Amino acid sequence: MHRTIAIILVTAVVGSAVSVTAFFVAREWVPGGGEDVQAGQGPRFTQEEILEGTEARDEESAKPKFSGVVNGIRLYEPAAGERDVGCTGEPQFRPLDAAAGSRLDVTPEYLPEGASETIGSEGSTSVVCDNRVISVTRNYGWPPSGSFQIGRVAGEHAFPVDASGERVEAISVDGKKAVLVKPVVASGFGESMLIVAEEFGPTVIYAYMVPEHDLVRIAEGVGYYR
Repeated sequence: MHRTIAIILVTAVVGSAVSVTAFFVAREWVPGGGEDVQAGQGPRFTQEEILEGTEARDEESAKPKFSGVVNGIRLYEPAAGERDVGCTGEPQFRPLDAAAGSRLDVTPEYLPEGASETIGSEGSTSVVCDNRVISVTRNYGWPPSGSFQIGRVAGEHAFPVDASGERVEAISVDGKKAVLVKPVVASGFGESMLIVAEEFGPTVIYAYMVPEHDLVRIAEGVGYYR
C-alpha cells in the first residue's frame, strides 16, 4: 500500500474575508513482510501493528466527529467550518524565506534523528496576504514510515479536526494551552495532531505514522514566543 503526503493550504473567500483551512494527506509508507524493512531511523511498524491500526482507523471512521472548544481552541469538522485570518486581499504562495523574521516563522529547536525537510513541490512554503505572512508550513519526512508538518497560521484559535472525541485531549506544551489529537492506536499508526495556542494564532504539528510521545517531543521543540 502506498500513500502520498502533502499539506495543502486551501483559500476560500467568504464575503470580504479570506479564510485559510489546512487539509492533510498522508506520506508514503510501504509495509514489509512482518516488519517495515526500509532504511531510516523513524517509526517502524510490524504487520500486526499495521493490521491493528487499520482496524482501529476503520472503527474510528464510523464514530461521530468532534467539534467544540477545548483549552480555548475551537475545533471543527473540515467540511463544516472555516477560520478567518483577517485577510481582505488575494493570498499568494511564497517561498519559505518570505516568513523570515515574522512571528509566524518556524525554526524548530528539535527534530527527531533521521528526519529531514521535504523539498520540491511538496516542500515547505509560506502564504502572504495584504503584505503580511498569514501562514507558514514546514514539511518533514521521517523514514521509513513517518512524516510530519509544523505550521503556523495567523488569526483565530481554531483548526479543522477529523477525529472522534475519544482522541481529543486538553494538554499544555511549554506552558501554553494546547490540544492533542491522539493517533488511533498507541503505536502511532495513522494521523495525529497537536495544536498550540499562541498570541498570533495556532501553531499546528500534524503527524502521520508517528507515535504519540514523539509527536509531543516534536511539539515541545518547535520554539515558542514569550
